Amino acid sequence: MSAINYGGYDKFNLNYKNIALCDAVYTDKIKNNPNPTIDEQMEAVMHDPYNIMYIKDPHKSVQLTAVNKIGAVIQFIKDPDKDVQLTAVRTSGNAIRYIKNPDKDVQLSAVKQSGYAIEYIENTDDEELQLITVKTYGKGLKYFKSPSKNVQTTAIINDGDAIQYIDKPNQSFQLLAINNSYFAFKYIKNPTKRVQLEATKKDGMNLRYITNPSKNVQLVAVKNNGSSIQYIDNPDIKLQLLSVKDWEYNIKYIKNPDKKVQLFCILKNGLILQYLTNPSREFQLIAVKQDGFAIEYIKDPDKEIQLEAVKQNGGCIQYINNPDREIQLVAVNNDEGAIHFIKDQDKELQMIAIKKNINATVYIKEIHPEVLDYIKSNK
Repeated sequence: MSAINYGGYDKFNLNYKNIALCDAVYTDKIKNNPNPTIDEQMEAVMHDPYNIMYIKDPHKSVQLTAVNKIGAVIQFIKDPDKDVQLTAVRTSGNAIRYIKNPDKDVQLSAVKQSGYAIEYIENTDDEELQLITVKTYGKGLKYFKSPSKNVQTTAIINDGDAIQYIDKPNQSFQLLAINNSYFAFKYIKNPTKRVQLEATKKDGMNLRYITNPSKNVQLVAVKNNGSSIQYIDNPDIKLQLLSVKDWEYNIKYIKNPDKKVQLFCILKNGLILQYLTNPSREFQLIAVKQDGFAIEYIKDPDKEIQLEAVKQNGGCIQYINNPDREIQLVAVNNDEGAIHFIKDQDKELQMIAIKKNINATVYIKEIHPEVLDYIKSNK
């Protein structure tokens, strides 16, 4: 498709530098013209509505054109009439900040365009004004002294977080709020038991906002999100097991996990050993059998634990200080890459690694001549 040319500008490849220069020309032109004609005024604001600031007494049609493009330029118009005011706030509700003593029609038009415009309106007692505001900006409730129940309800329906601006909201308001906002619960100071249950059903982590939650609320929270157990003091074994059931790493949030819970977790994931305080040798052995790399979290592991670890994954030899010959052989037989972590890479170890994978040379610092001959003969 060929580009359409508008006044020397390619529609699909505009030269913005030239456009800026062109606008500057119109600005200079209107600035240096003390008595511009209506056409000249119109030409100036069509290119840049802010050019109206350089026109001493802009024609009404020029005023309307300017504010219809950018409402905020009403600040440069002296004593704009109601038509201009309405056009400005319908373009941008926040333009009301530049209007002295706006009447009700202007106020209503402003908040219809943007509920945030309520910030710039001094007298906000009118219920119609309040309702229109909270329909688009629920938190606008904070600007009203004594909003009706209808206004409060509308605000919460639009944004549950608006409940933070209601003093002592009843249960109906609390439930409505948490149904309309994921975060509303944190703004409710004294939630009823039912609200606590509904909130933790939606997000178990809401438990953090509840003081002395009941056993039932704790159960609902942990069912929804196992990590919420971190907000429970001394959870019983039922809650602990429920917490780690789907994600064993939740054990890190349990201060003194029951032995059954510990066992359940390390059977699923040996690396959980890192979250256990003084795990027994039995648990250490179970952990490395599940994941050899769990040996990283064992201080001074004995020979049996070392062997079980490298049997599971030879690479974990990197976490064993001064592994003996048997450990080295088992590790490399299990994983040729394990030779990378052995200081004395002798001929036997090299040959084991190369026979497993001819490309294991990348893990060997200095290839033994006999191993090199083997590699050449097997290419």
